[in-house]
Amino acid sequence: MVKGGILKDNSLKGMTSNDGIMVMLIGTKEEDIATEPAQKPLFMEDMSEAELASAMDMPGGLENLGNACYINVIVYCWKSEPELKNSIVDFASEGFGFEPISGVISAMKDVYSRLDKNNNAHPMLLVTQILSAFPRFAERGEGGRFAQQDANELFLELMTVLKQKLLPIKAENQINTYLSVIDQYFGGSFN
Repeated sequence: MVKGGILKDNSLKGMTSNDGIMVMLIGTKEEDIATEPAQKPLFMEDMSEAELASAMDMPGGLENLGNACYINVIVYCWKSEPELKNSIVDFASEGFGFEPISGVISAMKDVYSRLDKNNNAHPMLLVTQILSAFPRFAERGEGGRFAQQDANELFLELMTVLKQKLLPIKAENQINTYLSVIDQYFGGSFN
């Protein structure tokens, strides 16, 4: 642009040059001009749940089964404690259904393996095993739906039985005085 007019791209026609003339150039170098992306952008609204989780680098989650959120809370809580989660995953059980607590741990192991692969987990087997092992959590409310329960009560019940089932983690060159992983990482003593 020059005082009095706009110049064309390839011509200085119409420009009078005087000493001290002010010229303003507007434009972009050709190599800096944006080109159309090779792959069209995919918007969140157009993505499936799996594509969205992958794009956002989100971990897998537990599906909500109504009033079973108190169980989901414990699963997430223990997943954040690597020693406890690994003890559950490494637990050698007889399988589902033989002994109620072993069934609960095996079901929890299954849930953790799916969550570790960033897949959503449907915790119905875990809920079934917990209700079988701890019938007091199987109360039903209005309309036959499971009643709401307190996460802390189930947490304490599970910690008590895990204390009997999960062996302590052995560290190198350490004499292990713990009876379980629960004592080792969640217990304490004072003199």
